[in-house]
Amino acid sequence: MTNNPTIDRIISWHGFGYPDKPNKPLDSKCRLRIWQQDPVIVLFSDLNEEDTGTSITNCSENLATLVQFHFQLLKPIRWFEHYPFHNIPEQKKKQLMFSESISEIFYHHDQKRYHSPQWKHFEKENLETLVNCSISMNGYRNLKKIKLKTAYEHEQDEFARGCSDAVNDGITRDYPPHSPAYLNGFRYAMNQLSQLN
Repeated sequence: MTNNPTIDRIISWHGFGYPDKPNKPLDSKCRLRIWQQDPVIVLFSDLNEEDTGTSITNCSENLATLVQFHFQLLKPIRWFEHYPFHNIPEQKKKQLMFSESISEIFYHHDQKRYHSPQWKHFEKENLETLVNCSISMNGYRNLKKIKLKTAYEHEQDEFARGCSDAVNDGITRDYPPHSPAYLNGFRYAMNQLSQLN
């Protein structure tokens, strides 16, 4: 099996990853693998570690929305969830009856976000055949880490940049066009400054 994923990273995001409102400051994380093929295959793998935040199941629809937004993935996309239990000793896995599990996730999409996920069991061998690659967790600790931001967080950052530029005597970024959030921040700060004078 030789078809390595196009993207293979440890991703983190705030809380539940709500795309349109603030999230709790707790960071969540998982392994993300994307195979750019037809259809695009996206695999979320649980890290099976302490302190990984909200589970990939509990924020599934928000995580899918966030990944599609961040990586600008084009449809069709098939989504998968993976619980490898790779950090649990074999004897304990047998005792607790844990076994590796994979589900395909089916979402509804309303042009803004994914919602109403439904899970269906999927055999590991079938997924590995689909991507022509092993989905083991080997080497995951050495992967690059990236922080994904929601559209809401991007807008907040742009608003703050606009405010900062207004306070620092004008638009300092030299690559227009500026986003609406940036311009709103710039106007807001200019208005506040004019009221102080």
